[in-house]
Amino acid sequence: MILWHDGSRLSKRHGAASVAAYREMGYLPSALVNFLALLGWSYDGTQELFTLAELERLFRLNRVGSNPAVFNLERLEWMNGQHLKRLPEPERVRLVSEYLKERGWNLSGRSPEWTAMLVRAIGDRMKKLADVEVHGSFALRDRLEMEESAWVSLRERSNVADLLDALAGGPSLRGSSGRRHTRRRRGAGGTG
Repeated sequence: MILWHDGSRLSKRHGAASVAAYREMGYLPSALVNFLALLGWSYDGTQELFTLAELERLFRLNRVGSNPAVFNLERLEWMNGQHLKRLPEPERVRLVSEYLKERGWNLSGRSPEWTAMLVRAIGDRMKKLADVEVHGSFALRDRLEMEESAWVSLRERSNVADLLDALAGGPSLRGSSGRRHTRRRRGAGGTG
């Protein structure tokens, strides 16, 4: 039996009920299999992360316990983040690109190098592929908008205009009125 974190029996009403739903949320198949294998099974009591090949070699039914296991989404998210970290960067970039395309983001004007920089910028905050949309929305959107109060506070810092201009690739963030603070997203190679 598998329990939800509150001790009740796990059922469809607790959220995602299919492997496809977890995939849409950005979980890797290898992490989900790893997580599910550890619900009631333990190899040595200490090792938590397994590749599919390791699970195939080490998993034995006689090591499955009879006590109910708890389905803990925080643990699944942590485990997925660990699986993402273990992937070579080109594989993470490929997965992120595919995920974003499936979600409707048009990356046709972006180079693989740009996507790699985005993945690096998000770093350890990416626990699942969906986190790219959350932590990388600043780079994915056509327009970056800032609240006026945040913009005023930022402008008061020394050398900030020069730093922002450098990040934007030119003087595009210095509006003549100082009221409209958006920048056009730049295409691959810094043009656009």
